Amino acid sequence: MLDTTHTDRLESLRLLPDEELVRRLKSLAARERRATALLVAHVAELDTQDVYLRAGCSSLFAYCRDALALSEHEALNRIEAARTARRFPIIVDLLVAGEINLTTVRLLGPHLTVENHLVRSSRRVGRGRPKWRRSWRGSRHGPTCRRRYASYRRGRWRLAAVE
Repeated sequence: MLDTTHTDRLESLRLLPDEELVRRLKSLAARERRATALLVAHVAELDTQDVYLRAGCSSLFAYCRDALALSEHEALNRIEAARTARRFPIIVDLLVAGEINLTTVRLLGPHLTVENHLVRSSRRVGRGRPKWRRSWRGSRHGPTCRRRYASYRRGRWRLAAVE
């Protein structure tokens, strides 16, 4: 049986003028960024305590997956971002502003140092994954490290090497 509440909600969005739809969408995206940043900050604090052990979970990952109902991917991204944010608190502000995303934090986190985190973060501001990967060439993690990633284009998945 189809839930009419969701159908009605989708139908009501079709009636919105373009400007209103875009305004709402931007507002929702901003709220989601703030909520994600707050979640990361809370996970960072939870990681310093043994609350998840007292809750009966064997690890922070298990707690995020089971108690918070996050997918494995969501849990890993948030835990890695939280650990990076504990080392570099500016990460939380960058997440709220939408200047960096969880995947970028997870991938850059292991390579950030006290000396380079502000420079590396500012280079990646507003960049998508392929662009910041190309800009990473000048670092010690440069072109000799070849990685592969999947991309979805024109209805088909493909695996592309990134240099």
